[in-house]
Amino acid sequence: MISRLPIFIEDTDEFPTYAQWVERAFKRAREENKIGEKMLYYIGEAEIIFKEIEASDKRKVLLHGDLHHENILQDKNGSWKAIDPKGVIGPMSMEAARFIENEFSFVAPGQRLASLDKMTTIFSEKLETSKRMIAACAFVLMVLSICWCFEDYSQNEEVYEAIKDCQVYLDYVQQL
Repeated sequence: MISRLPIFIEDTDEFPTYAQWVERAFKRAREENKIGEKMLYYIGEAEIIFKEIEASDKRKVLLHGDLHHENILQDKNGSWKAIDPKGVIGPMSMEAARFIENEFSFVAPGQRLASLDKMTTIFSEKLETSKRMIAACAFVLMVLSICWCFEDYSQNEEVYEAIKDCQVYLDYVQQL
Protein backbone atom coordinates (compact mmCIF):
# COMPACT_ATOMS: atom_id res chain seq x y z
CA MET A 1 0.00 0.00 0.00
CA ILE A 2 2.72 2.47 0.93
CA SER A 3 4.40 2.18 -2.45
CA ARG A 4 1.10 2.61 -4.32
CA LEU A 5 -0.24 5.64 -2.41
CA PRO A 6 2.02 8.49 -3.58
CA ILE A 7 0.70 10.37 -6.59
CA PHE A 8 3.02 11.96 -9.10
CA ILE A 9 1.55 15.37 -9.93
CA GLU A 10 2.47 18.28 -12.16
CA ASP A 11 1.05 21.24 -10.23
CA THR A 12 2.45 21.39 -6.72
CA ASP A 13 1.08 24.80 -5.74
CA GLU A 14 -2.12 23.45 -4.19
CA PHE A 15 -0.47 21.48 -1.40
CA PRO A 16 2.05 22.23 1.35
CA THR A 17 5.49 20.69 1.11
CA TYR A 18 7.60 18.91 3.68
CA ALA A 19 10.20 21.63 3.12
CA GLN A 20 7.64 24.25 4.19
CA TRP A 21 6.61 22.21 7.22
CA VAL A 22 10.23 21.77 8.29
CA GLU A 23 11.19 25.39 7.72
CA ARG A 24 8.17 26.82 9.57
CA ALA A 25 8.29 24.49 12.56
CA PHE A 26 12.04 24.77 13.07
CA LYS A 27 12.00 28.54 12.70
CA ARG A 28 9.17 28.86 15.21
CA ALA A 29 10.88 26.49 17.64
CA ARG A 30 14.01 28.61 17.57
CA GLU A 31 12.12 31.90 17.90
CA GLU A 32 9.97 30.75 20.82
CA ASN A 33 12.93 29.02 22.46
CA LYS A 34 10.80 26.66 24.59
CA ILE A 35 12.45 23.45 23.55
CA GLY A 36 15.86 23.38 25.19
CA GLU A 37 19.41 22.98 23.97
CA LYS A 38 19.14 19.28 23.11
CA MET A 39 16.20 19.89 20.79
CA LEU A 40 17.99 22.83 19.18
CA TYR A 41 20.84 20.45 18.42
CA TYR A 42 18.42 17.91 16.89
CA ILE A 43 16.79 20.65 14.81
CA GLY A 44 20.18 21.61 13.40
CA GLU A 45 20.96 17.99 12.57
CA ALA A 46 17.49 17.47 11.06
CA GLU A 47 17.93 20.50 8.79
CA ILE A 48 21.21 19.14 7.45
CA ILE A 49 19.75 15.67 6.95
CA PHE A 50 16.58 17.01 5.31
CA LYS A 51 18.70 18.87 2.74
CA GLU A 52 20.44 15.56 1.98
CA ILE A 53 17.05 13.84 1.62
CA GLU A 54 15.78 16.46 -0.79
CA ALA A 55 18.99 16.41 -2.81
CA SER A 56 19.09 12.65 -3.17
CA ASP A 57 15.40 11.74 -3.49
CA LYS A 58 14.07 13.55 -6.52
CA ARG A 59 10.75 11.70 -6.51
CA LYS A 60 8.60 14.58 -5.26
CA VAL A 61 5.07 13.32 -4.98
CA LEU A 62 1.79 14.00 -3.24
CA LEU A 63 1.93 11.95 -0.06
CA HIS A 64 -0.69 10.92 2.45
CA GLY A 65 1.39 12.67 5.11
CA ASP A 66 0.02 10.81 8.13
CA LEU A 67 0.14 7.16 7.14
CA HIS A 68 0.29 4.91 10.18
CA HIS A 69 -1.52 1.88 11.58
CA GLU A 70 -4.52 3.88 12.83
CA ASN A 71 -5.08 5.43 9.40
CA ILE A 72 -5.12 2.13 7.51
CA LEU A 73 -8.38 0.16 7.48
CA GLN A 74 -9.49 -3.02 5.79
CA ASP A 75 -12.76 -2.89 3.85
CA LYS A 76 -15.35 -5.68 3.63
CA ASN A 77 -13.61 -7.08 0.52
CA GLY A 78 -10.29 -7.40 2.33
CA SER A 79 -8.66 -4.43 0.57
CA TRP A 80 -6.61 -1.96 2.57
CA LYS A 81 -7.63 1.69 2.56
CA ALA A 82 -5.85 4.78 3.85
CA ILE A 83 -7.94 7.39 5.66
CA ASP A 84 -7.38 10.91 6.98
CA PRO A 85 -4.77 12.14 4.50
CA LYS A 86 -2.92 15.38 5.18
CA GLY A 87 -1.78 15.87 1.58
CA VAL A 88 1.83 17.04 1.43
CA ILE A 89 4.39 17.20 -1.34
CA GLY A 90 7.72 15.61 -0.59
CA PRO A 91 10.20 12.85 -1.27
CA MET A 92 8.51 9.47 -1.57
CA SER A 93 10.61 8.06 1.26
CA MET A 94 8.96 10.47 3.75
CA GLU A 95 5.76 8.40 3.53
CA ALA A 96 7.32 5.66 5.69
CA ALA A 97 8.42 8.08 8.41
CA ARG A 98 5.09 8.52 10.21
CA PHE A 99 4.46 4.79 10.31
CA ILE A 100 7.91 4.19 11.79
CA GLU A 101 7.50 6.98 14.34
CA ASN A 102 4.14 5.67 15.55
CA GLU A 103 5.27 2.04 15.74
CA PHE A 104 8.50 3.03 17.49
CA SER A 105 6.57 4.32 20.48
CA PHE A 106 5.07 0.85 21.07
CA VAL A 107 8.47 -0.86 21.22
CA ALA A 108 10.25 -1.36 24.54
CA PRO A 109 13.29 0.93 24.87
CA GLY A 110 15.75 -1.99 24.78
CA GLN A 111 14.23 -3.25 21.53
CA ARG A 112 14.01 0.04 19.65
CA LEU A 113 17.23 -0.11 17.67
CA ALA A 114 16.46 -3.62 16.40
CA SER A 115 12.90 -2.55 15.56
CA LEU A 116 14.12 0.55 13.73
CA ASP A 117 16.52 -1.58 11.71
CA LYS A 118 13.77 -4.05 10.80
CA MET A 119 11.31 -1.31 9.77
CA THR A 120 13.87 0.60 7.70
CA THR A 121 14.88 -2.63 5.95
CA ILE A 122 11.28 -3.42 5.00
CA PHE A 123 10.45 0.11 3.86
CA SER A 124 13.69 0.51 1.92
CA GLU A 125 12.88 -2.64 -0.04
CA LYS A 126 9.28 -1.62 -0.71
CA LEU A 127 10.17 1.95 -1.71
CA GLU A 128 13.35 0.91 -3.53
CA THR A 129 15.60 3.29 -1.62
CA SER A 130 18.38 2.99 0.93
CA LYS A 131 17.89 2.16 4.59
CA ARG A 132 19.74 5.38 5.38
CA MET A 133 17.16 7.39 3.41
CA ILE A 134 14.26 5.80 5.29
CA ALA A 135 15.99 6.25 8.67
CA ALA A 136 16.89 9.86 7.83
CA CYS A 137 13.26 10.62 6.98
CA ALA A 138 12.11 9.05 10.25
CA PHE A 139 14.59 11.17 12.21
CA VAL A 140 13.52 14.39 10.49
CA LEU A 141 9.85 13.63 11.07
CA MET A 142 10.48 12.77 14.73
CA VAL A 143 12.13 16.16 15.28
CA LEU A 144 9.36 17.89 13.32
CA SER A 145 6.66 16.14 15.36
CA ILE A 146 8.27 17.19 18.62
CA CYS A 147 8.37 20.81 17.41
CA TRP A 148 4.66 20.58 16.62
CA CYS A 149 4.00 19.26 20.14
CA PHE A 150 5.72 22.32 21.59
CA GLU A 151 3.62 24.53 19.29
CA ASP A 152 0.48 22.85 20.59
CA TYR A 153 1.70 23.17 24.18
CA SER A 154 1.28 19.43 24.63
CA GLN A 155 4.49 18.97 26.56
CA ASN A 156 4.10 15.77 28.50
CA GLU A 157 6.15 12.73 29.41
CA GLU A 158 5.68 11.27 25.91
CA VAL A 159 7.27 14.36 24.36
CA TYR A 160 10.29 14.10 26.62
CA GLU A 161 10.61 10.39 25.82
CA ALA A 162 10.45 11.25 22.12
CA ILE A 163 13.28 13.73 22.60
CA LYS A 164 15.38 10.92 24.08
CA ASP A 165 14.45 8.72 21.10
CA CYS A 166 15.85 11.32 18.70
CA GLN A 167 19.32 10.17 19.68
CA VAL A 168 18.48 6.55 18.80
CA TYR A 169 17.33 7.67 15.35
CA LEU A 170 20.30 9.98 14.83
CA ASP A 171 22.84 7.35 15.90
CA TYR A 172 21.22 4.87 13.54
CA VAL A 173 21.26 7.29 10.60
CA GLN A 174 24.90 8.13 11.23
CA GLN A 175 25.95 4.47 11.31
CA LEU A 176 24.38 3.73 7.92
